[in-house]
Amino acid sequence: WKSMLGYEAHELTKGFEDWENLIHPDDHEYAINALDSYLAGKTESYDIEIRLQHKNGHWLWIRDRGKALWDTSGNAIRMAGSHSDVTERKVAEDSLRRRNEYLAASSEIGKIITSTLDLNTIFSKTVNLIIERFSFYHASIFIIEETGFNITLRESTGEAGAEMKRNNHTLQISDKSVVGKVAQNGQAVIVNDTHADPTHKFNPLLPETRAEAAIPLRIGNRIIGAIDIQAKTVGVFTEDEVNVLQTLADQIAV
Repeated sequence: WKSMLGYEAHELTKGFEDWENLIHPDDHEYAINALDSYLAGKTESYDIEIRLQHKNGHWLWIRDRGKALWDTSGNAIRMAGSHSDVTERKVAEDSLRRRNEYLAASSEIGKIITSTLDLNTIFSKTVNLIIERFSFYHASIFIIEETGFNITLRESTGEAGAEMKRNNHTLQISDKSVVGKVAQNGQAVIVNDTHADPTHKFNPLLPETRAEAAIPLRIGNRIIGAIDIQAKTVGVFTEDEVNVLQTLADQIAV
């Protein structure tokens, strides 16, 4: 399992401690509880799927299976098992799940649009639906001003969004920001690592942003605004996900 994660045998010598330290924070409690339950005799087998961190920093989904060797008193004296890389399958499963969620959200947005002509209601329900359904960090809708020089925040989620609305948050239409670039070029702009791409501008109201996607709102060939979505996880915006987000944006623009 060490080589699977990019390590030489001599780099990981602490056994259980090394394994535990490499578990994804969101999977740690689940993994330890599963192991404890097995060793306590509460479950018949130990067979879990968790994320472990590769030496280069990315995460792999690993199927972790094991059996204990017990002494005459019923105590586990050692564990033997196997690790299998199931990342490709897990990514495919997650992609399918996300697509189904987007289709359901698209249906909900359609109902919102047909139930009211009030743009403020449509925008507010849309950004909150995106956050609630997909667990993104933040979502906003920007509309291009009549002058064509700036794009202004129209709706946004959370306390950060409320503060930006109070401040009449506005961006110049240019390639100096993610949203400004979308308004300028009419194409989705994806920053999957905000620390590595200067197009993303740090916002102190949203300090945990690690990825950002801005999707154009368009009527025919005319760009009227953008949906801006921010996430806490690097690399979260795949091509498939962006395509579905564009479908949602096209619904709203109509």
